[in-house]
Amino acid sequence: MAKCEQVATAEETGLIAQAQAEVVGGANIKTGKVAIGINKTSVNHGTICAEDIVVSKLGGNKAEIIMTSAVRPRKKQIIPVCIRCQTKYSKDMFKPGTKFE
Repeated sequence: MAKCEQVATAEETGLIAQAQAEVVGGANIKTGKVAIGINKTSVNHGTICAEDIVVSKLGGNKAEIIMTSAVRPRKKQIIPVCIRCQTKYSKDMFKPGTKFE
């Protein structure tokens, strides 16, 4: 999972420093594919979460995906998994120590 966190750090310091956003890193534990979900509030208006973007990029098989905690890059703030995502994704899909609302 360290690779996901490194990619998320690179993304958050470059591409999205100008907008309020949440970033989640994820990996498919079967294929090793890594993805970053960047949810910009100015674009998605609360219709999807960064976790949804990660799952979509990794092919949608939730049983094979593990994700990092969401980060708000500008403030370097860890964001708990929202209630909406808790209804869609099980706690074992997140790295240990992830906080939930």
